[in-house]
Amino acid sequence: MSSIQEMTRSFTTRLTNKLKSVEERKKSQTNEKENIPIKDKRAEEEARKARLAKGVEEIRRKTEQEAKLAAQKKKEEEEKKKKESTKSKGLSFAERLERKLKLEEEQEKAKQGTSTTATVKTVEEPKPAVSNTGKQYFNEIIEVEDDDGYFDDEDDDEDEGEEVDIDIEKRFKTQYALKYIKKFGQPSDKTIDLNNEDELLEHYENFTKKKISKDVKEENDEILSGKFGTVSFLKNESIIWETEQDIKIDMALDMDEACMKLDKIMENKKATMESEKSFTRELEASISETEQEKNKRLARYAKEDELDNQKLAKERSEQLEKIKKYVFEKNKHRFDELEKLIEIHREQAIERKKERKKQKALKKQQELERQKALEKQKEFEEQIKELERQRELEKQKEIERQKELERQRELEKQKALQKQREIENKIKELEKQKALAEQKALGKEKTPQKEKTPEKEKTSEKETTPDKRTQAKNKTVASIEKRMDIISDRIIKKYDGKKTGDEIDAIIFSKLNELNARDNEIKMQIIGGTHEGIVRLKKIQKQQDDIRKDRRKYMRSLEDHSGESAEAKKIREEKERLADEKEDEEFKSKAFEEQMALGESILEQHQSKIEFTDDDY
Repeated sequence: MSSIQEMTRSFTTRLTNKLKSVEERKKSQTNEKENIPIKDKRAEEEARKARLAKGVEEIRRKTEQEAKLAAQKKKEEEEKKKKESTKSKGLSFAERLERKLKLEEEQEKAKQGTSTTATVKTVEEPKPAVSNTGKQYFNEIIEVEDDDGYFDDEDDDEDEGEEVDIDIEKRFKTQYALKYIKKFGQPSDKTIDLNNEDELLEHYENFTKKKISKDVKEENDEILSGKFGTVSFLKNESIIWETEQDIKIDMALDMDEACMKLDKIMENKKATMESEKSFTRELEASISETEQEKNKRLARYAKEDELDNQKLAKERSEQLEKIKKYVFEKNKHRFDELEKLIEIHREQAIERKKERKKQKALKKQQELERQKALEKQKEFEEQIKELERQRELEKQKEIERQKELERQRELEKQKALQKQREIENKIKELEKQKALAEQKALGKEKTPQKEKTPEKEKTSEKETTPDKRTQAKNKTVASIEKRMDIISDRIIKKYDGKKTGDEIDAIIFSKLNELNARDNEIKMQIIGGTHEGIVRLKKIQKQQDDIRKDRRKYMRSLEDHSGESAEAKKIREEKERLADEKEDEEFKSKAFEEQMALGESILEQHQSKIEFTDDDY
């Protein structure tokens, strides 16, 4: 409003000065030209003065009306700006922004003060505060040192994601065109397909060519070209990218709308000034003058036009600056929200980088463990080979031992049978001697009948088949060997193509260790169970032996040997001793067989644990 009032005052002053000069010129001309009556000149002069006064009054009325409208509009804008500013969040950013805007204003004023002779075409417009401030704003919030773990760590080879791989300019233009259509409607000559990217791009080019002012297009081109804020720093952070893009497009559309209105206002002002100037210039041109005066007048007109254009350009620049500030203030709260969003993503990125470092360290640790596991596996394989060799040797030794045991058992059996035959022969001899003694006592001498010599018992050679214990052990060794092969095959089939050979070997090694530990546990159970069972069985057998001896002693105490001779008593006692030895030998043999049977039964009980099922693999 102040610029319009100043313009009005200057115009009225200029107009009164011109009127005075015209009056003086007319007086001199009336004195020089005697053929023109003084009365007619005065009447004409009065008529001109009346027309000029009417014109001045009309201009003053229009300017005052425009000033009132401008003041009312400015008041409305200030109220709207206050409402928008109340929505803003993040006071720290607002204060920072205000300081930067003031600094830019001072710099632009200093620049404008140095260049006062510029024309309308060459007037240097200040750089857009929205774009500069926005760019600086983004630079401030994106600058991150290497040690904080954000995206600019060049040494980090494990950064997840890649740069945003899209045509940024095309994406901006299509979305800008969509929002432009939504805000200003479809063009009158053609209906744009909102799903057709080519038509949207063509519409963007068309309506940008039809912009009222070139500098508005430059403003929006700067916004849309990405100078407002960078997007390449966001690695797959599409939410931030979309939010930033929406803000830019909305700001550009607001600039479009506001600048269109500004251009219409400035055109109206220019048209008003031109009409005012044309009115006064028509008056001045109607006055007769020399060629020199005419040239001076035309030069003055050119200078006045130049100054008026400069004032209009300056006023437009000031209004454009206010529009830019207003647009940015309107969207400032969205930048604050974006700042918070970027801060959240920054923290998430730091956490992700920490996690990546942690995973890297873990991977390194796993690699070391894998190397150790491979070394252990090699040692384990050597141990397995050594165990296999030892098992083979033990197997051979066990076979030899079993053969030796069978041979000793056969010998003991033969000895027992031989001893039994000797005892029987001795008993028969004693009976024979007893009979001879009795015959001698009776005086009857009888020749004893020849007894048939006992036929030699045919001893059948024992089959060389191994006993149950040996069979169980052989079966266990075969089961373990089979299990190792099956484990390897099944684990390789399960993880083939999913894990490396070293990882598969480590899994096989771990599984074999697990099953080997279970084997050892089962062996300890077998040894412990066998020992405990045999100790318990021996106690029972001892009790049975004591009962058996007590019973035998008791039965013999019931026998009556009265009237028995010393020789008969001697033979009876020898016979009883031999019978006791035979009975004791049979009892011991039976007890030994029971102990062997107990050991074999315990081994059979644990056999099911050694023979593995599919679940063990």
